[in-house]
Amino acid sequence: AVYYVYDDIDWASKKLLELYGNPDVAQGPYRSCQSRERCNGASANVPKTDIGQSNFGVLDNGHPDAYHTKGGIEIHEYAHMVQFMQFQGKPTYQRNGGLGLLPNWFIEGHAHLAGNAASASSMEEYKVFRSFWLNARADGLPGYSPESIESFYEKLAPGKFDPSVNSNVYSIGYFTVEALVSIKGVDSPIEVIKLVSNGANWEEAFLKVYGITWKEASPILAKTVSRMFLERY
Repeated sequence: AVYYVYDDIDWASKKLLELYGNPDVAQGPYRSCQSRERCNGASANVPKTDIGQSNFGVLDNGHPDAYHTKGGIEIHEYAHMVQFMQFQGKPTYQRNGGLGLLPNWFIEGHAHLAGNAASASSMEEYKVFRSFWLNARADGLPGYSPESIESFYEKLAPGKFDPSVNSNVYSIGYFTVEALVSIKGVDSPIEVIKLVSNGANWEEAFLKVYGITWKEASPILAKTVSRMFLERY
């Protein structure tokens, strides 16, 4: 892991290039630390078949929120390394390290759930963490109606990417995966990812793990997640 403040960006980029020889990995700090006031991003991947890397922007005066100060963001990025690692040495790796075969809301929602849940020391603290994301804006959507959430799923289906709604992966995506984990257990998202890494498509893997087709599950999940936001619980 490489940590840096705004004035360290060039150093961090050179260090990542030195460690991994990958120019794209070396661009991570510039994406995560776009200004002195917005130096709170992070990224992770697997630049070598047996090594995962992460890098974290740090505000000069420290982070004000618990997600950054209590380990949530580190767990989030570690979860991405675990996701990427499932595809190592397999033909499916060719699609964005494999993760392009899954909905981006599922990938980010899985990592975000891991970060929020595993960094909380109690149920009460977890509720505090999740309440922050319940108050997120519905970027690029008309609101949090079931119809809006279903359209969000569709805009970020496997092979699709809509930047106007992508920021909602940390709110809508998170609460959707939270619901799936509540139904089938904390290991269920990685079981889906493992199946996809071995050649199943998203619909096949979802059906095998959750016992229902994605087409049938989508409106149910959209209604459930909509209610979370509209009632803020």
